Formats: sequence, C-alpha cells, structure tokens
Amino acid sequence: MFIAPSYIQQELKAIDPLLFCVWNSRKKRWQIRLWKIAYPMKHYLNDYYFWLKKSRLCHTLCVRNDEYRDVGFRRLDIRAIRIIQESRWNQENPDILAKEVDDHNEKMQLDAIKEEEAISRDCGKRLYHYLQRPTVYLGGN
Repeated sequence: MFIAPSYIQQELKAIDPLLFCVWNSRKKRWQIRLWKIAYPMKHYLNDYYFWLKKSRLCHTLCVRNDEYRDVGFRRLDIRAIRIIQESRWNQENPDILAKEVDDHNEKMQLDAIKEEEAISRDCGKRLYHYLQRPTVYLGGN
C-alpha cells in the first residue's frame, strides 16, 4: 500500500479532512478519494476492499509516460482542487444536483421542440411559395 507524500496529504486536509490520496494497485494509478464514513482510521488504508467500499473516487492524480502508464503524480493545481471541491459539493447536495440535471434536460427538450417548430415553419413557407408560383402550361388540351 502506497500512500502519497505528506505535502499532498496536507493540501487535501486543507480542503477537506475526509480526503486522502492512495495508490490503487489494481488500476495502477494515484487516486484522490473521499471517505463515506465520518471518522476514518489510518489503518483502514491497509485493507484494499475496505477503503474501496467506504470511499468514493474524486479525482485521478497521475503523470503518464509514453506508453500511457502512470509513473508518478503531479502537484495539486487550481483545476484539480476545483474538481475535488465540486465533487464534494455535489455529494453533499444531491437534490440540488438532481434539480440542475432536470432543468438541463427540460431545456434540451424545449430546444428540440423549438427546432422542430422552426423546421416545420420553414417547410410551410417553402410549400406556400411553391404553390404561389405561376404554373406554365406548355401546350396540351
């Protein structure tokens, strides 16, 4: 079990005391995870299945080489910290997140309806103008 260096642990503790960085040996990468339990003990990190069940993934923190393998981890930048904070906020506010998803879906449906109306309106205009053209008969009875 590999645990991240102390400076990464300190940065994570400053964001939230329930965050930790650990090496996932199955996926071969460094992961920042969030405990689902209120008071985690340090020895919980020794049991792979325990921390896998009792925590959830927030962010993958890795540097990859040419063969796309993780060879280390990068420092926490502003983007990574923002992702972690948003992930934490989304976990605390699932009803707000569900409302945002519903609003987005409703907006997408309204946009689709407006697009269908615009297409049918355009087809109606074209048909009207086509019917208004004078017809020319080239002979016949």
